[in-house]
Amino acid sequence: MLQPLMHKLASQRIILASGSPRRKIILENIGLKFEIIPSTFDENLNKSEFDTPSDYVKQTALGKAMEVAKRLAGDVRPPDLIIGADTIVTMDDKIIEKPANKQHAFDLLKMDKAGGYGIQEAGGTLISKVNGDYFNVMGFPLHKFAKHVVELHKKGYL
Repeated sequence: MLQPLMHKLASQRIILASGSPRRKIILENIGLKFEIIPSTFDENLNKSEFDTPSDYVKQTALGKAMEVAKRLAGDVRPPDLIIGADTIVTMDDKIIEKPANKQHAFDLLKMDKAGGYGIQEAGGTLISKVNGDYFNVMGFPLHKFAKHVVELHKKGYL
């Protein structure tokens, strides 16, 4: 999906507003050229103020991108695209917090939920199938990202 745009994207200043090694690897593996400028956005939004976990995670990702955008506002070459991302785990439409300790991680495993292991590592041996985007489970919705980039290109933003 992105392959026809890769030459164009190579000339764009693209920022990944995350220090996540998994997001970095996913984007590098598709050949995207980007800078890493981790966001300092304080991820403490009140989850109860959002109608859905999806609304919460989108606002957190936006907050990360906007924080980096503010820091880079005066740059001689401003970014063409800032990628903000966040990952949450949900169960019954409720956010499951990151494991606080080994026991909490073990309890999450018993619920068949992520957050306590990496699917791309030994934890992947625990998984028999994934419904949806495998890369989303790793921490970055690659297919959705690609669709958004194509749309931005069609609209003339990239």
